[in-house]
Amino acid sequence: VRDHFARYPVIALSLKDVKTQRWAECQQALALVIADAFAEHRALLQAATLDADDRAAFERIRSAQASAVELWRSLRLLARLLHQAYGQPVLLLLDEYDTPLQSAYVHGYYDDAVEFMRNFLSAGLKDNPHLWKGVLTGVLRVARDSIFSGLNHLSVSSVLSPEYAPSFGFTEDEVRALLPAGPEGEAQLAVVRD
Repeated sequence: VRDHFARYPVIALSLKDVKTQRWAECQQALALVIADAFAEHRALLQAATLDADDRAAFERIRSAQASAVELWRSLRLLARLLHQAYGQPVLLLLDEYDTPLQSAYVHGYYDDAVEFMRNFLSAGLKDNPHLWKGVLTGVLRVARDSIFSGLNHLSVSSVLSPEYAPSFGFTEDEVRALLPAGPEGEAQLAVVRD
């Protein structure tokens, strides 16, 4: 694990606040989240590897003025620019990728949201030579035949996956260590009610 520490440029996005009642607002909120990711890497604008077309696209995305098609390809663009600048492929962290989809389902613009997310994730994750790894978190079960159709090497892990059980929540030993000891030295569970 230490071999990978601080080695890769990172693109980190969270879609947790993209909860809207209309598709136009959702798309605008997504554009702002993506713009923030580009703003975090604005130092790339000084890179010698950045040509005029890439600079113009970067600025449109960073200022939330990009077209839907440019937004679809934005992760791939940012990954390529980071890879060129730092000589290492990118680690993509996308937290709560499914929040816009849940909102879209509830408010009736699901087809528009799925189209956007499918194209956005496909461009960023599928066959992207500038990507080292991508990690997506969400509460919806990933189905390979939905927005992830066509993605290769997709591995789904949940809190119920045995190999990751020690990584989610607390182990039994950790819970016992956190609980106060009772009269016989045993851990005691205290229940607090409002």
